[in-house]
Amino acid sequence: MPSYFREADSLADRIECLKEPYRQNAISWLEMCMQQPIRNPRTDLLRYLGDLNPVVRESFFFHAVRVLDEAVHFFGVEEGAFTPLRLPC
Repeated sequence: MPSYFREADSLADRIECLKEPYRQNAISWLEMCMQQPIRNPRTDLLRYLGDLNPVVRESFFFHAVRVLDEAVHFFGVEEGAFTPLRLPC
């Protein structure tokens, strides 16, 4: 299984842990970065990451994880329950 499968799942898991309206805000931000609509975060991220050059994919993933980790930390389902190793939901 290519690494971008795990990366897409990881990003989608973070999105799923967000409460509304923060979840939709994160999706809107990703749509702007990706320059395409997101209907299903898991499959759309998988397709997008699979199309990227590996160096660009690594950079995109690195930055997206940092932003989404912060979002989950402050706006996650269980506020304050976030740890870098395990998502709360």
